[in-house]
Amino acid sequence: MLVSSSGTGPSADDTLVVVELPPEAKAVPDAPLEFSGLGTKHPRVRLANGVELVGRYEESVGSLLILDKGSEDGARLEGKSETRLIFAPSEGGTTGRRRTRSGK
Repeated sequence: MLVSSSGTGPSADDTLVVVELPPEAKAVPDAPLEFSGLGTKHPRVRLANGVELVGRYEESVGSLLILDKGSEDGARLEGKSETRLIFAPSEGGTTGRRRTRSGK
């Protein structure tokens, strides 16, 4: 997944980050994703179905290549990244808030 702040593709000022979502996230193609806290140790993403995931940054060994496979000549290099943002379900289910249990 390629995320650009400008919406027009990567520029020299953008930092490319490879985003990994867990299989259970069941992200729908072209559905909006709402990212928050990208400058923190644990950024969050809210999926279109309301599920919130918590992420962590991880440096890769070597470069991760970002390709556009839509060209007729095969794949075209869009950019490269050395940073991966890995998401997992947040604590407390879909909201990321801890739930208190009553004794009932």
